[in-house]
Amino acid sequence: MALFSDEVMALLDAEGFTPRALKEKGSPLSLFEATRITLSMEPSYADVAYWNWQELRSFTAAFHRAMNDVLVEQSVKPPNSAMWAISDERTVSEIRDLIRLAATQIPEDYPSGRPRYQAPKMVNKGQVVGAISNTLGTLQFVSGLDWGQLTTSVVGIGQMSNETFLTHLDNRCGEFPDFMEIKTKSVIPGLVARLYLLDIRLRYKDDERPRPYAEFLNGLTQDGFFNGQTEQENSDGLEHLLKQLEKMLRESGKDQEEVLDDPLLQTGETSWA
Repeated sequence: MALFSDEVMALLDAEGFTPRALKEKGSPLSLFEATRITLSMEPSYADVAYWNWQELRSFTAAFHRAMNDVLVEQSVKPPNSAMWAISDERTVSEIRDLIRLAATQIPEDYPSGRPRYQAPKMVNKGQVVGAISNTLGTLQFVSGLDWGQLTTSVVGIGQMSNETFLTHLDNRCGEFPDFMEIKTKSVIPGLVARLYLLDIRLRYKDDERPRPYAEFLNGLTQDGFFNGQTEQENSDGLEHLLKQLEKMLRESGKDQEEVLDDPLLQTGETSWA
């Protein structure tokens, strides 16, 4: 296997370098984009969109620290390679020199992102809300539990942040073989994700602090939204609630799609910082 630093530079040599991501197909790549692509990651996706996100985060952090150490030795201030690399005057030669000097501190073996399957009609794709929702769908499928049993079992362990909740779900999925290959057809994960994002925005407009995903899911469970005997019964109830929240948004003068595209909702680790 080629060294990670060599792979990154080979990609930049092949595609071209630009300090800031252009996000256009066929355009030159930034150092951030080249790093993600080398790790088999979609640059616009947070690391939580991948099953092995903690491994990916640990590696990119180590890569970042190695380059920072070089900048410290060169008395660059501030010694932050992420900020240094996006300076408009940065050249590919400077990037190459930085990576070459940092190479000895970068682990030779590097991970490859293993994407979570996207459930039908998912929103917040590539971010933490989509990741949690997709993982709920996978866990429901592999566990054989109905939605009421599943949600009761995963939300009854106390308050937790969204990433802590995702870790808990990942650990539960890990109890089943081949869970990474599961492709659920359930529409419920997508409905819950959309409901959660709308709930966040409504609370934000009312100056209320957003609830963590687990707390929101617990509320849906306590209110009986997963008590249906079939997938259709549960999805019908969730869709009815969705229409009610969308009506509240329309009455507030905030467009639904604008809400779903709101940067405040695009949570997750998408940078080295």
